[in-house]
Amino acid sequence: MAVLSERLEIRLPPQTAELLRREAERRGVPVARLVREAIDLLLREERQARLQAAEAPF
Repeated sequence: MAVLSERLEIRLPPQTAELLRREAERRGVPVARLVREAIDLLLREERQARLQAAEAPF
C-alpha cells in the first residue's frame, strides 16, 4: 500500500455515515480503509469507461 500523506475531511449525511460504519464493521476494517477502497474503485471504473469510450469506433 502507498504511504498515506494526504488528509481529507468530508461531511456526510448521518444516514450515509451510519451505513458506512456498519459496512466497515461487517467487513472488519476501519471506515477510512473502506472509504479509500471505494474511491479507488470509482476512479478505476471511470478511467476504464473513458478508455473504452475512446477506443469505440465512431
